[in-house]
Amino acid sequence: VLTHLYLTENQISENGAQNLVEALKVNEFEHD
Repeated sequence: VLTHLYLTENQISENGAQNLVEALKVNEFEHD
């Protein structure tokens, strides 16, 4: 259970980072 929880949190963290990168790209594009 702990391993599954860790993997799930890790996936969420990776998705969050990916979403943040995409948001920054969009923000830069709209800023220019």
